Amino acid sequence: MPGLSEAASEDELLILAPQKTLMPNPAMEELVTLLRRAIIAEVAQTVELRDELQRLTLAIAQYADRTGYALAVEDDEERLVSAINDSIQAQFVLGEEQDGLIGSLMTSAMYGALFHQPFAVQLGQWNLVDWPLALQPVLAASYYDRAEEEAIKQKFDEKAEELCLDKTDAPQAWPSWSRLAYRTESSLKPPLPSKPPATNRFANWLPSTSFNPPVRRCASSAGWFSPTETILPGRT
Repeated sequence: MPGLSEAASEDELLILAPQKTLMPNPAMEELVTLLRRAIIAEVAQTVELRDELQRLTLAIAQYADRTGYALAVEDDEERLVSAINDSIQAQFVLGEEQDGLIGSLMTSAMYGALFHQPFAVQLGQWNLVDWPLALQPVLAASYYDRAEEEAIKQKFDEKAEELCLDKTDAPQAWPSWSRLAYRTESSLKPPLPSKPPATNRFANWLPSTSFNPPVRRCASSAGWFSPTETILPGRT
């Protein structure tokens, strides 16, 4: 696994692809998930994020934000991320300098929006331009843009009512789940029934013999029928 992240960190195209595009491909999503898992596993062992992995980490964080953090997460990863977020919160309490937070913030941003973390209020003490240039796109999407949208919403009475609700009860613009079980990908084709034959629900109402309705023709001086004359089926 470490060899995978090492090779990916040296692949310029693999770094640019998650940064710039959204690839709805199971193989690509699995690769991003494996790379993210390899990075956080190394961080858990070494208690630091190597400089060589920072660009790849930022690219994965941008991709995760673009997908709405829909990538699958294992239970051990959730525990590690929770520990990292607790560590960030403790660093704020101890008055840690900004430089000491960067690696942990990068790692946390791969798994969830920083705006929704317990330490989000403390992040607001800095402006976006106060952070390193390479980190700004991730922080903008994960924290500052969301904070700006929230500030606008606070001016509406409906938002004030939502502040009293639990996170899971707050209305969403789309169906959301607080927790989804991990499932192996599979095709939907086998469970779907075959297409039933077309049926005519009015078949019993129709006569058994074919029926040609009367045709009304317009009159003209060239020998056509009069406006009120009807041609019955079978007559000329």
